[in-house]
Amino acid sequence: MDAYIEPVLAFLASVAARDWAVAAALLFALVLVLRLVRIVARPAQVPPAPQRAPAAPVADTISPPPAAVRTPEPAPRSDARPRVALPPAAHDGDGPSPLEVSRALSQVRFEGKSMMKWQEYCLLRDVEGLLTRLGKGHRLFCHVALTEFFTGTGASRSTELTEAVDRALAPYRADFLIVDRQGYPAMGLAFATDSPVVRTVFRQAGLPFLSVRDDYSWPLLEREVVHGLNSVARPLPKTA
Repeated sequence: MDAYIEPVLAFLASVAARDWAVAAALLFALVLVLRLVRIVARPAQVPPAPQRAPAAPVADTISPPPAAVRTPEPAPRSDARPRVALPPAAHDGDGPSPLEVSRALSQVRFEGKSMMKWQEYCLLRDVEGLLTRLGKGHRLFCHVALTEFFTGTGASRSTELTEAVDRALAPYRADFLIVDRQGYPAMGLAFATDSPVVRTVFRQAGLPFLSVRDDYSWPLLEREVVHGLNSVARPLPKTA
């Protein structure tokens, strides 16, 4: 062991102080080079970008309108009546063909129904019986349109005015109309309801008009009907 250590010690003793300084400088330079190489070889770490706060909404920005909410269609009722396929609508003023009418009628059924309430029908029978007893040839009609037995008259009458009057009176009807033996209107009766338009037309025609309630008293009403028929200014011609 001493044989190996003694040569080393002898070599170290022979090295001058100047050589030790040079060796230390070289060692220091080597350490610096190694540190620089490590710094250069290390990948550069990019710092994360700072997160920007969301921009505040602009006050005058117009937001799009909300989407329309669609209401779900109701489910079809199980007890709904089946729809009847009707013929197509007529074009150019032409009515449906006989074949189309026949097909439409074959898909439906008809049944009779009363055209008036029971109290109104009772009034019909009472007035008809009275007219028969009077024996002056009066007849009774029900639910007749005013344009069927009234027309505008006067010096200022024109075609345009006549058509306008007919259009205005078209929706109105007389519940009961008594005509004379020549078929001219003699008296009007309204049942349960009284239309001011119908009453005005009879008044301007100089004909009596009675409004009858559903709980009417027949003896009193009979006197009023007889009095009204006797007050009609238009004389009845003597015909068979």
